[in-house]
Amino acid sequence: MAYGYDAELLHRICLAVLEARRQGRLQHQQQHVAARCELLIAAWSLAGIVSAVDEATGYQYLRAKTAIEEIIDNWLVKELQPWKKQFPVDYYKRIHELNGWQFNPTTLNGPRVIGRWTNDIVYDRLGPGLREQLHDYAGRDEKGRLKHHLYQYLTGHYGIPELKSHLDGIVALMRAATNWPQFKEMLQRAFPKPNTTLSMALNDLDQMHEINCLLCEGVVS
Repeated sequence: MAYGYDAELLHRICLAVLEARRQGRLQHQQQHVAARCELLIAAWSLAGIVSAVDEATGYQYLRAKTAIEEIIDNWLVKELQPWKKQFPVDYYKRIHELNGWQFNPTTLNGPRVIGRWTNDIVYDRLGPGLREQLHDYAGRDEKGRLKHHLYQYLTGHYGIPELKSHLDGIVALMRAATNWPQFKEMLQRAFPKPNTTLSMALNDLDQMHEINCLLCEGVVS
């Protein structure tokens, strides 16, 4: 047994530090803390924070079964939906650019490895168990290739809008990154896979210690 607090409090602490700076209540030697809070807020999504705490506490195992059932009910349909382009050209273009590959807009998909990467970048991060269920629905041909696009089994009222929202975020990260390894690091921090640990740089850990010190000093209430 232990006392705890809501994971989203981390986000609110950062906002409180920034508000203290706006009001002129931070000392000169504390200004860099506010600057780091800006970076933390940019790097974190609330879902990422909750995922990290769930991993540390083991709570993800309690919510996993219910989460998977809710996703299947709200996101998926067993009947194949008509094909409609869902992935933006910029998604494939930036993958090529970040890897130093020549991009041909007439083929889009490019090397077959992009399909495996898409499983990781998109479907594995949309929700726990989602990719496995989509693969089961899509089926495979005699060569082991998927018979249909996975998004053809997403519901129009929930699954497709969530996919588009996720892709918008992914493309934004790709535009901000300068190379593929940097993008993958940003990806895991902004859109962590379910049941994986959210890595935190040493500088970020030091910064959280300084934020705690601010709380002790009464700068942030």
